[in-house]
Amino acid sequence: MNAISTAQMRAEITRMESSELAVSFSILFWTCNRKQKTGGDGIELNDCLLMKNQRGKQSPKFSPKPLSDHHKKDPQNHVNNTFNIIHEPSQNIFKVRYDLVTKFQGKQVVPYIAHE
Repeated sequence: MNAISTAQMRAEITRMESSELAVSFSILFWTCNRKQKTGGDGIELNDCLLMKNQRGKQSPKFSPKPLSDHHKKDPQNHVNNTFNIIHEPSQNIFKVRYDLVTKFQGKQVVPYIAHE
């Protein structure tokens, strides 16, 4: 089974944040907006970067644009259990909830993996 737990995915994201170079990744997540009562759309993206500590770092594929003041606000990611990504080819920014990610780096994300 080619799977990782949500905790393992979070650990990998933490490693990416502290990397010297920007690390691109692929992701599949589901949308959910409780305020507007919308969502349920799957979004699969390749060539993404984390917004935190990745923008502006040297990347083998992309040359990121500098952030405007509009994108420098505090996103409250820890409180909301989310992380922000940017799809480099389109420059679209997404807020992603950890529990709505179903695939990360080609691996299925599951809540928990029992050790044998």
